[in-house]
Amino acid sequence: MYDGVEKQFTVTRPKTCADCDGAGHPPDADVETCSECNGQGQVTQVQQTPFGRMQQTTTCRRCGGEGRLYSDTCSTCGGDGQVRDEATLSVDVPAGIRDGQSLRMEGEGAPGPNGGPNGDLLIEVSVADHPDFDRDGDDLRYQHAISFPQAVFGDTVEVPTLDGSVDMDVPPARRAVRRSVCRAKGCPGCAAAATATSTSRSKWSRPRNSTRSSARPSNSSPRRAARTWKSPRASSSASKTPSEADGDAYLPLGRRPRDEMSHTKVDYHDVDPVGDGLYFLRDALDCENLGVSVLECDPGWVGMEHDHADEGEEEVYLLVEGEATVDVEGESVEMDAGDALRVAPTATRQIHNGDAESRFVVVGAP
Repeated sequence: MYDGVEKQFTVTRPKTCADCDGAGHPPDADVETCSECNGQGQVTQVQQTPFGRMQQTTTCRRCGGEGRLYSDTCSTCGGDGQVRDEATLSVDVPAGIRDGQSLRMEGEGAPGPNGGPNGDLLIEVSVADHPDFDRDGDDLRYQHAISFPQAVFGDTVEVPTLDGSVDMDVPPARRAVRRSVCRAKGCPGCAAAATATSTSRSKWSRPRNSTRSSARPSNSSPRRAARTWKSPRASSSASKTPSEADGDAYLPLGRRPRDEMSHTKVDYHDVDPVGDGLYFLRDALDCENLGVSVLECDPGWVGMEHDHADEGEEEVYLLVEGEATVDVEGESVEMDAGDALRVAPTATRQIHNGDAESRFVVVGAP
């Protein structure tokens, strides 16, 4: 389907009888004029009806419309002029053909009536499913599983295509399921002779030994009610409800005017995690120049080595709970709860968690 192919196939089809050349009788057979139609090949019947005389012309049943009768019929075809024959043919299947499309082979069909030319042979193509790729028009879709660290810190993965593997960048903080496009790696277009796109669907898998779900605080399961924000110009009474507070402006979080915003507060458990134990708070806090994340690590968890040289982002790792080691440019920095570590954008870093669960707050800018 991708490169096109030449296929051989066998078909049983009608063909002109070679013994009688399609006449249906031997060449030396005696010929006489049909007495029923007087050589016309047609008979006319006139019938009297309550609506008047009705005339109907039909093909002569005795001579089959030829107007002549023969003393003998061909023993090979039984007078039909055609025989069933098995033929092996070869057809060029173009690249990019779709399941259910038809190919036409001119002159390879059944013989025409009364010695007419052969018709065309129509071939319906059936394309088998690929074990790895799903087809969507001229696009190909492929699902590639990535690990939890790859989803968190990003990576370059090798993705197969029909004409060889390509490297694809997986950006950090990827959603659980996300699509990436490899241009010009899909199916060749039958009409335009151009290639479409190949879409890889990356899906990360959680660590099997994760116990984070059981360690969640009890208030993290139910979604909390939507919070409201109070204008700083209003009174400071915290006990008033939105309907009771005179002059207070209450707006849903994320919809407040930035020029009136004094602060933003969220519970990170109310934020949908991008992975098991990883929460990005930049959007929730409506930060413009600062990224804030909370990373909850299982015992023995090892992160992926990475840097932020392309983004120019400086990071600070604050260990709130537990013990861990962060490798920075090959140097192991041991951290206890309360320690903070700054890492330059170009420096590589990798987290090695200790024997107990730990929790980092990671701050990055710009």
